[in-house]
Amino acid sequence: MVAHGQLRVGRGLQTPLRPRPRGLRYPETHPQGLRPLVSRGHRDPRCEPVTARALVSKTLHSTLVCIGDSITEAGFSPLGWATPLRASLATRARGPWNLVNAGVGGRHSGEMLDRLNELVLPHLPALALINLGVNDSYHQAWQQIPRVSLSEFHRNLTEMVRILRARGSVPVLVVGHSLRDSGIFVQGNGRPQPENYAPYQAAIRPLAAELMCACIDLPALAAQAGASPDAFVREGDGIHLSPEGQLLYARLLEAGLDHAQLLD
Repeated sequence: MVAHGQLRVGRGLQTPLRPRPRGLRYPETHPQGLRPLVSRGHRDPRCEPVTARALVSKTLHSTLVCIGDSITEAGFSPLGWATPLRASLATRARGPWNLVNAGVGGRHSGEMLDRLNELVLPHLPALALINLGVNDSYHQAWQQIPRVSLSEFHRNLTEMVRILRARGSVPVLVVGHSLRDSGIFVQGNGRPQPENYAPYQAAIRPLAAELMCACIDLPALAAQAGASPDAFVREGDGIHLSPEGQLLYARLLEAGLDHAQLLD
């Protein structure tokens, strides 16, 4: 017998002991030893949402809306991360999930906030992933300030969370994967793009705590899985996902959602 609270160790995943169907087995080339590092959502007194687990079980109808930039948009291509994630989720107790692509390449948080009514609201209530920040932190070659300031980024994500909760949905903030300096994306302030992005990436963690919002920390999950910081990205690009990175991305997203008890 295993005592309550102990961990069951599976293939590349440690989770609290509880019966659940096996998901899609990812290729054996992927790192083993994964134990998700996520925070679990709670009630935000400013928005007063219903509890996440009750909402997921009763009203979300297995819909996962993915809000983001080109990482999200490309994830819905035939070889993108949405395909293995959808296949794995289909094997779970709640059956097939509807994954909605609300990703637009090159867009920052302010632009995506403006487009929620078009891209996201028609699909609510839902479980909603928010993965933004790369384009917010970008410094155009002719300017020395980011496209979106860190304080404005904070404000935009806070408003997205409020809107989603007000419409009976469960938002999940995603700490994006680490970038690699390829020299392709020249920054107007003279710094490497990963250095410009790092404060935005780091800002997600305290913001999720402040809003009492579920958070999936991809860099922490990748590190715990034994993957290198740039395990996700394509050679010569440094931002977008490689074929292996797409599979790893899917695996870590599912692990994070599973650990937060948002899937079954």
